[in-house]
Amino acid sequence: MAFYITSRGLEGGIPARSDPKASKSPAPSPTTGGAKANVLSGWQVSQITVTGEGVIPLRKNRTTSFPATWRRFPAISGAAMGYHQNGAGAVSLRIRARFTGRGVGRWYKLRIYEGARLVGGPSNSVRVSKRGTDYIFTIKSFRMHRTEFSRKTLRFEFRASKSVATSASITCFTFPAKPNRPWSTASNVVNNPWTDVLHLLWNKGRAVFNGINNKTSKTEIAIAITKIVNSKLGLIYEEESGATVFGISRAEYLLSDFLAHLKQQPERGDSGRRVNCTDCACAVTTFANLLGCNLYNVVFGGYYDSDGRRGFGCNKVLTLRSDNDLNQTWDYPFSNGRSGGFGYHEISMEGDYLYTSKIYDACLKVNRNVVSNGQDNNRSPLLPAHTPFAFIETYQNSISDKQLEQHYKEWLVYNDVGDLNRAKLSANRGIRSIQ
Repeated sequence: MAFYITSRGLEGGIPARSDPKASKSPAPSPTTGGAKANVLSGWQVSQITVTGEGVIPLRKNRTTSFPATWRRFPAISGAAMGYHQNGAGAVSLRIRARFTGRGVGRWYKLRIYEGARLVGGPSNSVRVSKRGTDYIFTIKSFRMHRTEFSRKTLRFEFRASKSVATSASITCFTFPAKPNRPWSTASNVVNNPWTDVLHLLWNKGRAVFNGINNKTSKTEIAIAITKIVNSKLGLIYEEESGATVFGISRAEYLLSDFLAHLKQQPERGDSGRRVNCTDCACAVTTFANLLGCNLYNVVFGGYYDSDGRRGFGCNKVLTLRSDNDLNQTWDYPFSNGRSGGFGYHEISMEGDYLYTSKIYDACLKVNRNVVSNGQDNNRSPLLPAHTPFAFIETYQNSISDKQLEQHYKEWLVYNDVGDLNRAKLSANRGIRSIQ
């Protein structure tokens, strides 16, 4: 679980009574706020510390980190820190807040709400003796009861007796599992989870995530990420040269440039959205692993055979473009009007590096009704996600219709022994670091 604090800061004010037994008063509705609040300057949060299993730091992006404390909190936009806990266990929050309002001599408690539901508190009672002084509130049982990926708005309320502060909000990201490479949960490193990516995934893919049946399943999360990259980011396949834009080396993925690229789309038109298979695979692996999956990039093809031929021919596919398959044209990749194919192709894979392993390809959709003679009049588009890579590792003969039933490579590659064998897995595999 991770916290992203809005740029509005956490400030609010309430009138209060000097009643040390105020904590025994019935909790007023968080929607009505109990008695009418006289909001002045009230409270200003300067530090939030989260403790518990799996505490992780966040950062906005590669260049912008978040400080551990916020002494001038309202002036710092988007400060964040967080944690992940695999399960529904509780964690503790320690909140340092400065009292700047009226009500010296009164007792206060802090509560945290998600909508109308109390998720944290009440805290310890704090008696305010002086304006302009920092006080410590401790909540020992903050619990969201969520293990899926979600973004929720929380509200901090400082209370005294029946009066409730109007408080600013805090955004909470919950994670289904601990992030994996290329992300890190070490302290203050550039590959701590980026809130820019978390917001992108939620804003663009919320409907996809909400449609997951098992929201803690890494397989379903990886499938959801593949769908988002394929159809929710407005990307178009680069069919002129097929060159990568953001995976320019085997070691680095230019994620910062990719995020900027997405924001610039309206100004750059189609040229600002064109990507190749490497770019898609990097996005799928990086985004899925942020939410706890264990994917890595693999390359197949790129080999020269004894006749000096490189790459492999393909059956007709739908390259990534939109949600609506009916508005797209089935065609050969890099078609010359009669045929086409790839010099190489890059995808994401999970599990062992085997031809039987499951793959994810956001770059295209295959026709799962293609038959062994290449006829594809009865077309049924399939986005390869958690799909077995191949039926067999080495081909002695062309394949039969039966072998085409459930395997990505045989759906994609033209049914020729030479093409099928040139489309074998290469030694190029791994996870690029994010830049």
